[in-house]
Amino acid sequence: MKLNLWITLPLSMICVLANAQGTASTTTTTATTATTTAAAPAATSTAAPTKEEAPKVKLGLSYDAKYSLQAETQTDEKTGVKTRSQGLSHTFTGTMGYGDYNSFATMTYEQDLLDSNASAWSDASLGASKKAWKLGEYFKLGPSMSLGLPLKDSTRNATGLQYSIGGGLKLTLNTKAFAMDSLSVSHAVSATKFFTNYDTTSSGSPSRSHRIRNQTVIGYNITDSLSVEGLGRLDSNYSVNGVVTNFFILSESLSYSLNDNVSVGISHSNAANYLNSQKDYQNNFKLYDSESSSYAVSLSVSL
Repeated sequence: MKLNLWITLPLSMICVLANAQGTASTTTTTATTATTTAAAPAATSTAAPTKEEAPKVKLGLSYDAKYSLQAETQTDEKTGVKTRSQGLSHTFTGTMGYGDYNSFATMTYEQDLLDSNASAWSDASLGASKKAWKLGEYFKLGPSMSLGLPLKDSTRNATGLQYSIGGGLKLTLNTKAFAMDSLSVSHAVSATKFFTNYDTTSSGSPSRSHRIRNQTVIGYNITDSLSVEGLGRLDSNYSVNGVVTNFFILSESLSYSLNDNVSVGISHSNAANYLNSQKDYQNNFKLYDSESSSYAVSLSVSL
């Protein structure tokens, strides 16, 4: 769970105030038996209306570090060599909000702790989103778009990827309507088009044409500082010749906020192909796998 502290820069603030004050008058009426003194009502004070403030720009910056370790040690069947992959990722994200719109830019450096030559920047991502629309009392729907830029040599050289463009919609359940403020439930669907220089990768496989992604996230705030989250993602990758390869991620995480700017967390995730090609394409969809599962500890800092 990340908490952001925004830096707010007002674009404009115009306020015009004017005051007018009336002068009370007194009228005296004399009767034959008594004298009555009355004050006339004070004049109404008028003021020029205050102009609405223009939207403000909100800037944010965050850094996320994650250490991941393969769940179990792997043994090469041919050489008998035992390995257990581990890595450290450094993610830098800048955000900007203006009115109902938000944008972000993300870059991640993937550090391989077993092979320094394999460390590299992963592909960069730019994106924008709009404040969600209310769909009745129970749902909200928000649009987003993204631009992917390849930074890894392996991505550019092996696949010939130039860039990718995507768009999506996120449906969020209004849990407050059910008096369940601590619960969050959302489902997002997105489509991404990949633009490549050629139709075949360096390994001889057909290049990826586009991807359809479905992702569901369920979270629960146990306390103001402690929260749990479960994520399920299914990517359907379509090659240029129409072959579909499904890839999934299942993860569970526990996060604790130290303060408004710093949080730590632990997690488990299993990321693999839906069908295992090495086992006669058997169904590979499961929470835990001895080969593809990994554990992680993370640190998030927001400014």
